[in-house]
Amino acid sequence: MIDDENTGRSKTLKSAIRHQVTQFELSEDKLNSLMTIQNDLAQKIPLSATEEPESNFRRWLPNLLMASFLAVVMGVYTFSNSNVDHTRDIALEVIENHIKLKPLEVSTQSFNEVQIFFDKLDFMPSQSNFLETSWQLNERQMLGGRYCSISGDSAAQLRFKNDDQIYTLYEVGYDEKLFGKIPVISAGEKPKEVIINGLKASLWVEKGLLMVLVTEA
Repeated sequence: MIDDENTGRSKTLKSAIRHQVTQFELSEDKLNSLMTIQNDLAQKIPLSATEEPESNFRRWLPNLLMASFLAVVMGVYTFSNSNVDHTRDIALEVIENHIKLKPLEVSTQSFNEVQIFFDKLDFMPSQSNFLETSWQLNERQMLGGRYCSISGDSAAQLRFKNDDQIYTLYEVGYDEKLFGKIPVISAGEKPKEVIINGLKASLWVEKGLLMVLVTEA
């Protein structure tokens, strides 16, 4: 039988786990299922009646259970998050930035100069073939760019102008866990489109990058 000290630790452990899990906004059903797993783990670990009450194993047992259980939680959360559709959230963020029309940090019609400027990113901005074939936009229509972010990830914002219309292209390294499932152009998939307040955001993956173009709807 587990003594009072270990019972107290178990209660503390459960409270800590519940706090951590709720940070991931899991449903109550998922939370209860995970707590059941934690209880099963605790009951399956044998504790001998002759065991030293302050043995290293018993002292570290709550921490070991916490680490194991949170690993399960993170696995469930990561798997669930990769299947969530973040399209509208991304579209809303980039459209708001497009409307602000903040000053460019580099003015150029040379994509080579753009790549040199964005040296603080962990990826290299790339010319989009799909952008040119679908919207007839290339470096000849480019005005320049500035640093920005998408879902908290550092990104490149490129501005184009054609026939008095302003276009904003966002590029960021594609991470399905962060951005969810986005159509891949090389696989023959069509971009996702979201229209908000008369502006349209088109999202696709090209050359390993998530690209989002904001245009008039």
